[in-house]
Amino acid sequence: MKLRQAAVAAGRGGSVGAWEGDALLVGGCEEIEQVELAGAAATTIFLALDTMSALSRSIPGNWHDCDSTAAGGVVNAVRWKTATFAGHQLRYAVTGSGPAVVLPKKDRGSYVPFERLADQYTMVQIEPLGFGRSDRPDPYPPVGIHEQILAVCDQEDIPEFAVWGFSQGGAMACATAQATPRARLMVCGGFNVLRGLSDAWLARMNRERRIPVGSRTFWNLFHSYNWHAELRQMAIPKLMYWGTLDAQRVSLKDQYILRGVGIDVAEFAGLDHGRSGFGDPASPATDVVADWLQRHGW
Repeated sequence: MKLRQAAVAAGRGGSVGAWEGDALLVGGCEEIEQVELAGAAATTIFLALDTMSALSRSIPGNWHDCDSTAAGGVVNAVRWKTATFAGHQLRYAVTGSGPAVVLPKKDRGSYVPFERLADQYTMVQIEPLGFGRSDRPDPYPPVGIHEQILAVCDQEDIPEFAVWGFSQGGAMACATAQATPRARLMVCGGFNVLRGLSDAWLARMNRERRIPVGSRTFWNLFHSYNWHAELRQMAIPKLMYWGTLDAQRVSLKDQYILRGVGIDVAEFAGLDHGRSGFGDPASPATDVVADWLQRHGW
């Protein structure tokens, strides 16, 4: 089944994109590649570079301030809070209102989507133990990332949520969605879940112990699962995305496998790992994910 090329006026006074059939087509017609989906049930998304420039111009200047103005002029206060988990301090931030979107977060600072989408969602950034400004216990508690996320959601009276992560955070999003039915949608960016980590890399990590204990604990747990089987069993909407220049780009064969287990796929032309990540205000991922969440009723 060939994707039909839709004329979309992004960057020329029109909408950001249009859903047509099984794909979100964004950008000028001549710049969108046609691909064969081979009957796969899920969606493939392609973004052209001129559309990315248009998206970056639409994002307000600095999304890293503690009190920011979200799109549409609505001011949302960012509230940094602490939860106690396993006797340790767990740091997180909350802003916005509406359905909850949880971002597992391993870096300090404010992620672009966190404040960018605060006019549509209750956005929650959680720094798990061993990351950011949360405590760094060693030995690490024998718990999963999802248990820490649920502790924060319980404190905030959030019964269910969409979970969205990038890079290692993307792996954390998968682990969370696998572990709790309270995760109603899952988005993983910049991480090839099917390939994960090699046995040799994991053995070296455990032997050399140069990677912080929080990461070591998480990767050992993540590596213990068969993610092909786990993804197939997740009966929730799932989206994965990456840039075409990202070392974590999923091969065409693996993309077909992902679609076969019901995962929507987005690929951003010409972007590397950093430029398609949470920290780049010009990344088109925020708008694409927001559109995807809305299409799935979130």
